[in-house]
Amino acid sequence: GVIIANSLTAIIQQYRAQKALESLKKISALTTTVIRDGTQIEIETRELVPGDIIVINQGDKIPADSRLIESINLSINEAPLTGESVSIEKNENIIEKKELPLQKQLNMAFMGTYVATGRGKAIVARTGIRTEIGKISQTLNEMGSIEDIPLTRKMNNFAKWLVIIVFINLSILVIYKLSVLALLDIFTSENIKGELIAAIIRSMNVIPINLPILTTLVMLTGVLNLAKTGVIIRNLSAIESMGRVSVICTDKTGTITKNEMTVIKFWFDDKIYEVSGVGYD
Repeated sequence: GVIIANSLTAIIQQYRAQKALESLKKISALTTTVIRDGTQIEIETRELVPGDIIVINQGDKIPADSRLIESINLSINEAPLTGESVSIEKNENIIEKKELPLQKQLNMAFMGTYVATGRGKAIVARTGIRTEIGKISQTLNEMGSIEDIPLTRKMNNFAKWLVIIVFINLSILVIYKLSVLALLDIFTSENIKGELIAAIIRSMNVIPINLPILTTLVMLTGVLNLAKTGVIIRNLSAIESMGRVSVICTDKTGTITKNEMTVIKFWFDDKIYEVSGVGYD
């Protein structure tokens, strides 16, 4: 019963999270303007294939890694990919050098980035996991499973020692019970069977069978609290990992900030003055 309840709780949570994510995907389903057979049409982004000619305008999200063939005052914000908050001016000129960093590939538009200004046309070169941002996503998925978290390791270690203790306890009880039967001269198969069953039951009593479901319920409480703030958790184990985060390392300003340079102190007439307020307020 405990195993069934634990399994159902995890399955229901993951099902709800999956349905919520699917709903979000439908709401945010992107469309792209392409030129096929000389006709400009609008299709879903997932239907793009290498060789398609896409039309991009200011505010558009680039749907795939593409080679520019036409550009008019075109600049692209590549912050989602490179972390650089300053938009990069793009053109369709041929670049002779190979193995350039992404920031130097001025005739390419990468999936996940946004058109800051201008407009243009481009030929789709790569889609899906073959794109630059797709490669990053694939690398993150290969870094390891979230199941390998400290809580899981501690539970497994606890279970290992618990099994050892139960085995030792069972062995002692069996030896004791058999010795008693021998001393009382009632060493029969029926008595031996009864004492073995009693020893096994007593040994199993030390196992905290409610521990798995209690752990699940504690993490489920965290999921429900996060859900109130609009955070969707697909995997219950993520709760334990998030709770252990004490330091967040980020590469540069603009990645998780507002990209607003503000003065907090200034020096004038040999004195330092502090400026109140937050951001541009």
